[in-house]
Amino acid sequence: MICDPLVTPDNRKWEYYIGISLLFYFGGIILIFISKVVTSFLLYDRNKNSVNAEYEEEDVTDLEQNLYLKLVEASGVLVSAQNLQGRILSVVSFIFNLGCVAIYISMSSDPIEHCISNDSALWKVEMILYFFFLFHLLIRFFAAQDKLTFWSTDLMTIVDILTMPTIFFQTVFNNQYWLGLRFLRLTYLLKLGDILQILNVFKTGSSFEMIGLVGTFLTVWLTSAGVVHLIENTGDPWSPISYQNNVTLNYFKCTYFLLVTMSTVGYGDISCNTYLGKIFTMMFIGVGLGLFASYLPAISNYFASNTKYNKEFIPVPGKKFVIVCGYITHESVSSFLRDFLHLDRNDNNTMVVFLSPSHPDVNIQTSLKKYESRTCYFIGTIYSSIDADRMQISKADAVIILCNKKCANPDEEDAANITRVIAVKNYQERVRCIVQLIMNNNKVHLMNCPQWKKEYGDAIICINELKLGFMAQSCNAPGFSTLVGNLFGMRSNMVSEDIPENEQWKIAYMLGACNEIYCSYLSNSFVGMTFPQAVELCFEKLKLLLIAIELKTKNGKEFVINPMDKNLKLNRNTRGFFLAQNNRDTERALRYCSLCHKDLIDPDKMVKCKCRKNRVNVQPSDTRVEIDPLYLLEVTPEDEKKGAQALTDDFFSNGNRPKFDQTGTFYWCESRPFSAAKMTLEEAASEKFYNHVVVLVLSTKYSPSLELHRLVLPLRASNIIPTMLKKIVILGDGEFLHREWLNLENFPDVHIVAGSPFNRQDLRTINIHTADMCILLSPGSTDKYDMEHEALSDRKVISLTLNLKAMQFETYKGYEKRQASLGFIGDDSNTLSGSTMTFTEINPDESSISAKPVKETNSLKLITELIYNTNAMFLDQDDMNIYDDEHFYQAQPYACGSIFTVSVLDSLVSATYFNGDILTLVQNLVTGSVSSELDELLAEGKQPLGYFETLDIAAVRNRCRISQLDLSDGPLAEFGECGVFGDLFLYALRTYNMICLGLFRLRDMEGLQTKCTKRYVITFPAFNFLLAPTDRVFVLMQFQAIKKKRINFTKLSTGALQQE
Repeated sequence: MICDPLVTPDNRKWEYYIGISLLFYFGGIILIFISKVVTSFLLYDRNKNSVNAEYEEEDVTDLEQNLYLKLVEASGVLVSAQNLQGRILSVVSFIFNLGCVAIYISMSSDPIEHCISNDSALWKVEMILYFFFLFHLLIRFFAAQDKLTFWSTDLMTIVDILTMPTIFFQTVFNNQYWLGLRFLRLTYLLKLGDILQILNVFKTGSSFEMIGLVGTFLTVWLTSAGVVHLIENTGDPWSPISYQNNVTLNYFKCTYFLLVTMSTVGYGDISCNTYLGKIFTMMFIGVGLGLFASYLPAISNYFASNTKYNKEFIPVPGKKFVIVCGYITHESVSSFLRDFLHLDRNDNNTMVVFLSPSHPDVNIQTSLKKYESRTCYFIGTIYSSIDADRMQISKADAVIILCNKKCANPDEEDAANITRVIAVKNYQERVRCIVQLIMNNNKVHLMNCPQWKKEYGDAIICINELKLGFMAQSCNAPGFSTLVGNLFGMRSNMVSEDIPENEQWKIAYMLGACNEIYCSYLSNSFVGMTFPQAVELCFEKLKLLLIAIELKTKNGKEFVINPMDKNLKLNRNTRGFFLAQNNRDTERALRYCSLCHKDLIDPDKMVKCKCRKNRVNVQPSDTRVEIDPLYLLEVTPEDEKKGAQALTDDFFSNGNRPKFDQTGTFYWCESRPFSAAKMTLEEAASEKFYNHVVVLVLSTKYSPSLELHRLVLPLRASNIIPTMLKKIVILGDGEFLHREWLNLENFPDVHIVAGSPFNRQDLRTINIHTADMCILLSPGSTDKYDMEHEALSDRKVISLTLNLKAMQFETYKGYEKRQASLGFIGDDSNTLSGSTMTFTEINPDESSISAKPVKETNSLKLITELIYNTNAMFLDQDDMNIYDDEHFYQAQPYACGSIFTVSVLDSLVSATYFNGDILTLVQNLVTGSVSSELDELLAEGKQPLGYFETLDIAAVRNRCRISQLDLSDGPLAEFGECGVFGDLFLYALRTYNMICLGLFRLRDMEGLQTKCTKRYVITFPAFNFLLAPTDRVFVLMQFQAIKKKRINFTKLSTGALQQE
């Protein structure tokens, strides 16, 4: 029988194809069920007739070795894609199914039933594909544990049963071809996610989940389009219609129709003509609409979120990059970029890569656009090895981990950052890590980590250690926190011309704030010089302030601040640390030539020398020099013994010698119980404190630790002369201070007074008005996001500061000032042992009998810790301007050194990256010392022991310190009247080996008449900057007694001084 090319409705064969499929389906179910029953019966009969258990075990063993079980096992491995063959089989099956779909779509424009020749290439290809599907079906059938469930409910099995008869049985019906249900092969799109996972196209769970959604959506949409195509092109089969209402629709029109139907648009240009098509459309609207409403937004959101932030970072060849992670917010990003990419870092060509688990908000995107060519942002976490691969961490120059300095639980924040460091080091041990930690006691966890090595440049920036150190050194030198804070922060050297007349002081302040710490190698012309000679040359000729040098020692490269050793000579390749306006200025030290530039007047016009190969011959010293590993103070053994003896004899001639910790870092005393240090208000009043340091603690019983020992340690540093040690009085909650006392019990002269800083009577009891400095410590952030304004986070310290400023105290008129000798010894002895500071001791018992008490508002020396920069406006009514984070340094309270915020330390991260020694330099200046031995001791969980002064301890004590001298009196008083800073600098350097860093000047020069005592900081002023008698000078001074030179000094001269 020959097939009629024009198949009539009376000769359609689709019922037979459906019938064959149903026969195979139900017949298979029946056969599988019968086989199960027979197998169960045989097993039951075998077990019943078994003679003994031994025979049964042998029978089971024979059964396990059956070829069928081996076939099942092999089929299971193939189907589960556990090996290469299985993965190839799964991928090939998926591709072949899509190939069948492509053939179906290409034939969809033909009639549903039509004749096809056996010579047709498409038919031959389909036969090959369906034989493969039959083979794959058998493998899956053998691998199935439950054959009945596999045959009756498995979707892919049902698809095979419904589609195979149309290929294998068409020759039975005279090559009458039925397009039929072959669109069901589209259901294999449900396996799209599995196939892509086998090919390792997607590695994240979210991508795999999204591909699953896409596959499901495509399957429902395209398969339903095949149903519409079949029904509409066939027509309704029942009479009297008998297929007469069919319409010709190609497959594309069907997909278009269902898409507009799902989207509820329904243009009406295409609609179903058959009743079956309309019924199916009504059913599809319920399913398809829900699918469209749920899947499509999820898919679109996924693709919208997987933008450039989810891509892989591709580093630029030859260009370094750093990865910044941890606490990533608009505030931290803008602060970091502003300092890291500052214009003064002219040689910086480093990319910044931010990694955060959250999408960047609008503010972060705005900050990134400012530095679009130098920054990029990616979504991910440092904990994930996949994200680490994306970010190319192994090629990164450094990984910088920021912390949330305003968090309510600092220990948890530190734990998270420590875990981030461990994740980075586990991925690539040699990657340099710079991490911010809040609590000092958490440093030991990183120091004990085996992958943490300073040799790789790893550095810990401890917020509490530096913050409390800044505030402690402000007791020795008021304004110190502003001076040093501005040094490692990058400031613009542009001074606004719109400064009001009453704020003209800001010009000198802002010019000084533009100085930063830079480092550069010294030219060979410095070889053989002593350190003071090098400082003098840099100051006079190069307009640079050299404060420290890095030397090569037997312990490696280490640096020293203002060394006093006379035998120390500079060698080749010595690095210097300078105060300068920008990095280009420090290159003068590298280019300087003693032959070509000896007559140099303007260092800005310095050009490269043509005789740079000239070398200076240095005569070696006959005396062997020992180098202190901590501070690089090169001293001969004889000098060391004499210096140690002088330290002890000068100040403790009565034999009452103090003890120091075993590293020689701080003064030490025997452990005291809390009850011995705690004073009642009556005891505190009878003590009559004066010239002491008051610490006001606002924390309560359950507040996080403030680590007060980090505040006390700089005030008890061993390089402080004993007569300069000030008593420390801590006023606050007794239970909180009891917790803190464990780390304070070995510091001498520390007193605890349980009371309230808000109680004026308690404040008067501890004589706060006679204190050298009063420190107000913030209790920390409460981390409440429902606060109306940031000011509420600092509400306690703001209220307390204003309360202190409004207090009035009884002062005594008529008593004479007496100068407390804190180090300067008179001209008769011609020695300088430290610093001289003139202050008034308000002690009624020692005052003149004629002194009369006068109640007046006294100007207290305060330094207040703030959480937010913007709250500075509430502390000073003279400056109500609101400054953003970039210009906060211009706020009057900060310029005067009366406030400190942790945001000042943000710039230290960038400075540490560009030069790790700057962190050590700042730690030395801020904390008074940085002892690796002490850190290692604490890392082992041990407490330092006390020792009397030894030669080793004496060498450690013999280091410079920060101090402040008054020009109204003392050894530098002659420069207070019409002197200039250059003359003062050279005199102090040549006479006392002191380095002057800047001035602390009264804001109003007529302050004596207006009674305004506010001062501001001027960092490294120009040579001809005029001095005032009320100025105070920041100096780096030596510890040991130095013989004062008798010299003839000519002001404003740069010639050599003539010694008498």
